Order: sequence, then structure tokens, then C-alpha cells
Amino acid sequence: MFSEEAFRRASISDAKCHKWLDVINIIWLNVPVCILIGTFFFLIWVHLLHKPDPELIPGYEGACFIIPISVLIEIIAEPAFIFGRLNNFIKLRIVIEGFSMLIKCILIAFFVAIQPVNAVSIFAYSQLTSSLIYTLLYYFYFFVYFKNENSKSSKSFKETFIPRFTTMRFNSAQLLLVWSFFKQTVVKQILTEGEKFVMTFFNPLSFAEQGVYDIINNLSSLPARFMFQPIEESSYHLFSQLINRNKAAKEQNETDLKTATDILNLLLKVMISFGSIIIVFGYRFSNLALLIYGGKSLATELGVLLMRCQCFYIFVIAINGVTESFTFAAMGNEEINNFNKKMIRLSLLFLLSAYIFTSFFGSVGFILANCLNMLGRILESLFFINKYYSNVNINSPINSQIVPNIWVLSSLFTSFCALSFSESTTAAVVLLALLAVHRSIGFQSWRKSARSQRRASHLFFEHQTMSTKAVAVLKGDAGVTGTVHFKQTGDGPVTVTGEIHGLKPGQHGFHVHEFGDNTNGCTSAGAHFNPYGKEHGAPEDENRHVGDLGNVVADSNGVAKVEITDKHISLQGSLSIVGRSVVVHEDPDDLGRGGHELSKTTGNAGGRLACGVVGVAK
Repeated sequence: MFSEEAFRRASISDAKCHKWLDVINIIWLNVPVCILIGTFFFLIWVHLLHKPDPELIPGYEGACFIIPISVLIEIIAEPAFIFGRLNNFIKLRIVIEGFSMLIKCILIAFFVAIQPVNAVSIFAYSQLTSSLIYTLLYYFYFFVYFKNENSKSSKSFKETFIPRFTTMRFNSAQLLLVWSFFKQTVVKQILTEGEKFVMTFFNPLSFAEQGVYDIINNLSSLPARFMFQPIEESSYHLFSQLINRNKAAKEQNETDLKTATDILNLLLKVMISFGSIIIVFGYRFSNLALLIYGGKSLATELGVLLMRCQCFYIFVIAINGVTESFTFAAMGNEEINNFNKKMIRLSLLFLLSAYIFTSFFGSVGFILANCLNMLGRILESLFFINKYYSNVNINSPINSQIVPNIWVLSSLFTSFCALSFSESTTAAVVLLALLAVHRSIGFQSWRKSARSQRRASHLFFEHQTMSTKAVAVLKGDAGVTGTVHFKQTGDGPVTVTGEIHGLKPGQHGFHVHEFGDNTNGCTSAGAHFNPYGKEHGAPEDENRHVGDLGNVVADSNGVAKVEITDKHISLQGSLSIVGRSVVVHEDPDDLGRGGHELSKTTGNAGGRLACGVVGVAK
């Protein structure tokens, strides 16, 4: 899906700085874009490319129509998918994607066994069924979620996922970001699938070699699809929450930047450890793996050589996925455009090197060209990361700590030597018997890498709940001061406590405002935090701003004790108030019921006496 990655990354980036109404409008733009791209490829498949003999492969044209429809159906689920990502519905994604994939596999296996001649149509209709289940499950879950009276969301199901066509508005900065990521996706597709262009136009390999290469390539891509890609997507999401792409490193929140640095450092160490283990064990067990998977016809000298070379390619893509997730989360729009230009040059170099290498080394040349491509992308990312950290007091995550320690390296080397000896001196049956011994030799390396992985996972998921405590110190020009504490446990309501001094006796409006900007006093804090574009209301109202916390009451000494529990605000996710301002007003908040012209916008609460930025607390 050309457009999917672009819209996802742009929507997730700096989520707490954008209103959800703007985000949802941009997400739905993915639908017409998908229709255009799907129509374009349908016409190419049906009218330009050579069509197979309908007697041998029936259902080709129908499948060409059904596949774009399936993609469109999944694109319709994007608003729910992105809402889930922003609000940490991690288990939901795993369950829905796993279940829809399981249904697809069951349908394909069952019907192909009955009607193998209709395999193309069976695949297309199974994909269509899987896409329908995927989309329906997402929206059904959130329909029930918003119906639940315990939900902390201040918006209904319809208002959350359906754009307002009558007041269609778009964030221009996000649109430019979508366009930048879209161009990047096209270039990455060329880099990823470039060898197919070379095969198609220059025919450097025989059909037999092409078949073996395709099988090995698909088989060895499983670790990337099922292990590295989820890590890359999740790390990009996390880095996007921690880093504001529109600010330089020295302007970032120091705590968030330090957390991002530690996570990147540990993820690199984990990926290098995993990649090293794949090289050691994958290299020596390539022959056995191909024998099990495809028999002697696949476990040929060429097949084993390709599989061993792919082990080194897996190593570099593991590192590249992590470095690029940080790079693309930290880059501004202009930097992404410059990076895209470099990737265009890199894609031309890749196509040229693929053609030259295959002329000399056959199908192995494609793997060499892919490794060269990934190394170039890694170097570009490392150059950006080191430059990014050049003006801050935090050490760059690219340091000696990402290299596994001497014990891990020693155990890997010992494992490789032992496996090499056993492979050259024992028969396959004996090798299987000794497999437990060889695995025990490599246990130290697994244990060390697992320890690093646990540390990375701890930091990675700790951030989802790290902002469980926050604090705001209020100051104003009229002598009003105070300290307000925020606490949230898991996904539960936020408890607000504290004291405000220097107030006149009585009620005073108390709200969370949009910006954490107090450069021009409390005025620059902006309007009430209102990501859903609702009217002002009382804390117990469903139709209210997220930032509407009602009133605090000052006693005869001018002291207001704050004790509020609110299920609409949050300290994490898209409704996080961390980094925004809390403001106490001069007059009572009429809760939207006073009949004044300002009642539905500010509660007619008067001037802003004091304000403070909500920050992460210990």
C-alpha cells in the first residue's frame, strides 16, 4: 500500500500537537488516494501486462479487481487503526490482525485443496474476506468501546471516526508531511523491489535461478516481516511521541530526549545481537533448513549459498529499521525531502549495482546490491543521528555500548566454530542428534541478547505509563500562586489535587488550555484544550471541552483546595495534557449554561489570574 505508510506516519507524528479533527480529515484523504492508485494498477495489470492463459489460470482479471477493493476496505479501517495506535490499544491490533490473517490462511488452504485450479481466485476472495473481517472488527470494537459509560473519551463513535465534510479543514504542515512520506515510500519500494525490475527488463538469470532466488528471498524475509517490522513500527510510534520533529535537539524536553536516546541505544544493541545470532546459526543451518522446507531440489549448492548470503542481509535490515525509525521521527519536513533526494540517488546506484553484480555473480549479486543499499541508508541515518546530538549535552546513542560485550561475541564465535566442525564431520542424522549440544553452546549469546531485549522492552513499554504523575506550578501577575498535581493509574481517570493561594473567596474557572506557552503570560496558553471541537460544558457533561475542569472554590483566606477526578483528560496518548497549560480564572465558570455570548466557549470565566505548564513529575 503506497499511501498507507505515508498517512500513518504523518498522523502519528507529534500527535499531541494536533487536533484530532484535523488528523481524522487527513486520514480519510487516504481513501480517494487509494482509489486512484488501485485504478492505476488495475489498468496496468489488465491492459498492459501479459495475461496468463485463462484455461490454465482462470480468474486473473477478477482477482485484479478484487485485490484493490480489498486494499480499499482495509484503508477504510485506518481511522480506527491510528486511533488505536495513538491510545495504546496494542493488544487490539495483535488480536484483529492475527485473527484476520488466520481466517485468510484457513480459507486459502481449505479451498485450494478442493479446487487447486482456481488458486488465484481463491487467494483474491480470501484476501477480500480477511479485509472485511479486519475492518469490521476494528469498528465493532470501538463502537462498543464508545458505548461503554466508563470510557474516558469525550467524543462519540461517530464524531471520532467520521470527518466533518461541511467544515472540512486540513493541517497544511501534516499534508506536506504526508507528501514527503509518500515520495519516500515510492523510493523505498524501488529500493525494496528493485531486483524485480532488473529481472524483468534485463533477464540476467535463468528461470530456474529466478525461482530459487524468489523462494529463498521470501523464506528469509520472514524474520523481517514478523519480528523486525513490528519493532520498527512501534519504535517509530514511540519516538514520535517523545520527539517534536519541528524542534532541534537542544529545544526538546530533556527527559523525553534522554528516554528516546536510551531506547535507541538498547534497540540497536538488541538488533545487532539478533542479527549476529542469525548469521551464526542461520549460516550453518541453511542446508538443513532448506532440506526440511523444500527437499533436495531446493537444498542445492546455489540455494544454500543464497540462504547464507541472506543471513548477512537480514543483519543489516535489522539495524536499518531501528535507525530509520528514529531518523524519520526526528526529521523535519525539509530534512525528509532532502533525505528523499539522497534515496533517489541511492536507488539509481542500487539498480546499477544490481545489474553489474548479477552479471558477475548471478543471483547472489542481488543480495550484494541489497546489502549495499541498506548500508548506504544506515550510514545516512547514522550521519543524521550524530549531527542531531552534536549540540546537546546528551551522549549520542551511537556509541560502543551498542556492540555486544566480549562474552556474547566469544560465545557466538565458539558456536560458529563448533557448528562448522560438526557440519563437516558428521552426517545429517548425527547433526540432528547434536543439535541440542550446539544450541547449548549458543545459550550464552541468547541469554545476553535476551537481557538487553528485556531492558529495551522495559523502557519501551514503561513509557506507555511513565507519565502517571505530573505537576504544574501556577504563577500570575495578581499574586496568585499554586501547585497542582496530576496522577493517573493505567488508563483510569486522572486525579487532580493541590492548592491555589491569593484568590478572592468564591468560585473560579479552572481549565486545561491548549498550549504550554507562557511567553506572553497566560494569554499565550491559547484556548481551552478542545481536540474534538465541542462546546464548553461542565465536567460531568458529555458535550464539553477535554480541558473543562469546572470550578475551584477559594475559602475566606483566598485558598482553594483542588480535588478533582476527571475521566476525559489523560497523561498519555492523544488526550495527554502533559506539555499544555492549566489556568485559573478570575470569575466563576458558568459551565456553558449562563446564556452569555461567551458561555459556550469559555464559560464566561473572566480573565486569567495564573497559569502553569503541566510537566512530568517524579
